[in-house]
Amino acid sequence: MIWMMAVMFLLSLVMMATMKTKVPSPSAAGLEDFSFPSAAERPVQILAGTRRLSGANVVWYGDLRTSKIVKKVKGLFSTTKTTVGYRYFMGVQLGICHGQDVVLKEVKFGDQVAWSGESTGGAIQINKPQLFGGDEDGTGGVSGTLRFYGGSLVQTANAYLVGLLGADVVSPIRGIAYAVLEGMYIGNASTPEAVSFVCSRFPKSPSTAFESTLYEKIGVDANPAYFLYEVVTHPAFGADIAFTTVDTDSFVAAAKTLHDEGLGISCVIDTARTAADVIDDIKKIIQGSLNTDPATGALKLRLIRNDYDLDSVPEIGPWNVKSLSDFSRGSLDTAINEVKLTYLSIADDYAERTVIAQNNGLRIHKGDSEGQTISMPMISTRETAAKIVQRELSAISVPLASCIAECHRSMADAEVGDVVKLTWPAQKIEKIVMRVTAVDLGAPTDGAVRLSLIQDVFGVFQSFYTTGSEARWQKPSFDPVDVTRYDFIEAPTILTQ
Repeated sequence: MIWMMAVMFLLSLVMMATMKTKVPSPSAAGLEDFSFPSAAERPVQILAGTRRLSGANVVWYGDLRTSKIVKKVKGLFSTTKTTVGYRYFMGVQLGICHGQDVVLKEVKFGDQVAWSGESTGGAIQINKPQLFGGDEDGTGGVSGTLRFYGGSLVQTANAYLVGLLGADVVSPIRGIAYAVLEGMYIGNASTPEAVSFVCSRFPKSPSTAFESTLYEKIGVDANPAYFLYEVVTHPAFGADIAFTTVDTDSFVAAAKTLHDEGLGISCVIDTARTAADVIDDIKKIIQGSLNTDPATGALKLRLIRNDYDLDSVPEIGPWNVKSLSDFSRGSLDTAINEVKLTYLSIADDYAERTVIAQNNGLRIHKGDSEGQTISMPMISTRETAAKIVQRELSAISVPLASCIAECHRSMADAEVGDVVKLTWPAQKIEKIVMRVTAVDLGAPTDGAVRLSLIQDVFGVFQSFYTTGSEARWQKPSFDPVDVTRYDFIEAPTILTQ
């Protein structure tokens, strides 16, 4: 009887095992299941200095291959192999940014670093199959060959793509830095991790002089003067102004000053912007002006610095100024006593950081804090940000005078950034140091040049106002004299008790 019950129990187990519902194996994703942004969705990025570029243009993708991820499943009487997913291998071409001479320093898939080093071009071997947690606990990893092109004007087409698509289809994309994932393993999910690159590019000197090339790099940053020249003259992404109409020497001189000051920039332009907007951003950082030289007609870069001798600064006044209008003196009550500056820190993986400068004396005077926030994403180091925020605070926490001077034609050669000493007795001004901020030459028949002036922050303590000719109250002073009149009165009661 016992044996019969045992046999029946075994038969029931066999029937249960054979009747168990089989879970169907997953099917592999097709090429149409993968989603990549197309190159038409964004302009090719422009890089200066060192930055992370996360918006690569997907130029092409294909050559999809799969391999099964098999897992052993133990049954009642045997072990079976079950397909639980697929590994995906694919070719992808990614446009990174405008060249030339782009240097690749890091490759990230999602938030994970797959490779770091320094490459000016060529094959990079990546072997990180567990980068996303592997097949057991995540979405796999990446491995294979990534080939980088630095944007040279003589770079050749990628051989892997030529083998797949043909030489008549594949372009070398000269002048553009790009990378090709040559049939790389990209994980086990149909939603690949986004690829980002840390790259460096330093705009070249416009001069043939060897010394000028020494100013191209400022640490890991680019020289703002050379990038400004590039934005002005570049035919592909700049204003395409002929280099013959640009004062090259002024840009090189500014580059040397900026290099000596350690004032570099790093930026990525990844949205449609006008050259004028980019130029304005750079001018604010370097505190410079870009104007046409009235003598030569060439575009000239000039930095606003404390680099003048007060004794040699020309003076303007009633003898060459017809009229003075809109004169105003700043007030401490309206001055700003705190400035915050936000920037993108290379040291903090290109995250936004903030530095603060305060004028505590002005804060005590006003009894409260009145601040201003400035955004300068082209700044990449805390040291540079600290210099600029202090410079900005110095300019806006001091009450400065401003006016418009209508001058004779003798001032027709004045340029933005020039320093003059203004004397105007009607406003009790004598030799106040002013900076030209705008020049209006007017009409030929007008005979007047209008200069917009603001008190120069570097010359504030060298300027003074006259006392004027009006009578002013003075404290009287008397010599002692003999008493000549005597009056006798009865003393008040309060003084006699």
